[in-house]
Amino acid sequence: MNWKTLVVGVALSSTAIVGCNNTPAAMPCGNGTCDSGETTATCAVDCPAPPVSRTYVVSTIDTGEDGTDPTMAFGFDLDMMIDGAVGLPCTAAPDFTSAVTGDPGVDNQLSTVLPTLGMMLANGVNGAIQEQIQGGTLLLMFEVGDINSFTNDSSVTVHILLGMVPAGATIMTSGTGLVADQTFTTMMDIATVTGSITAGRLSAMTTTLPLSFAVMGSNITLTLRNVVIGGRISDGGGFAGGEFGAIVAVTDVVTLAAMFIAGVDLATVEALAMPDIMPDATGDHCASISAGLGFETVSATLE
Repeated sequence: MNWKTLVVGVALSSTAIVGCNNTPAAMPCGNGTCDSGETTATCAVDCPAPPVSRTYVVSTIDTGEDGTDPTMAFGFDLDMMIDGAVGLPCTAAPDFTSAVTGDPGVDNQLSTVLPTLGMMLANGVNGAIQEQIQGGTLLLMFEVGDINSFTNDSSVTVHILLGMVPAGATIMTSGTGLVADQTFTTMMDIATVTGSITAGRLSAMTTTLPLSFAVMGSNITLTLRNVVIGGRISDGGGFAGGEFGAIVAVTDVVTLAAMFIAGVDLATVEALAMPDIMPDATGDHCASISAGLGFETVSATLE
């Protein structure tokens, strides 16, 4: 082999690999590696932005007691049946259509008794709850973490807690809700669960969610169980169109109703709101009532 030809060939090969001025050739975007010089802006597929977290506080809760359409309610299809199962008397309660998404099959029998309870309060059940929120005694908060996309993300963490106003601070209100971007501290951890975001809507589930508030001088805790949480999440503000779907023990509803209406017993409650979840072995009696609430959040900070 001619040694001059060999030298020229090696030199050309080196130039092809290194490039002009001894600068390594740029690697193509999409090779699965965030190469030197690439950024999220220039090649997001190889250099994705790190996951982020956002904190929200519930600013308003709506029980639906003021609803004018009796076919609409907040909540979810908890029993995975449309208008109950044939042959099971206690699950035969009629379903509703979601007041937020328009989905059918919503289970929310508690909504049928709340208007009656609301009549016993000066500002209704909604007013009683909002008084606690704006007074800083019912601050339900969500820390949503590991967010890679606010549009579609198959796995995010949802830390659910009750917050409190820091010592020396004053809670700020706006209209019937809270001012955004306030700082709170943790009063009680409730749960940390895995959720997801689909088409901009956050979904998560937790086993219990206690809601405590004072009515007519008495402290009430209504414990929601097997809670489904949903809402349209956003990066810059709160998340809107929020809904809770849950079950409430019939005995808890009786205790709550008896605080407002003298002589209320199990038969009275069952006449107003048919127990429709967790049937017994015969299917003739259900131990719980389906429930649903609407809510809105604003952005917040935890210290």
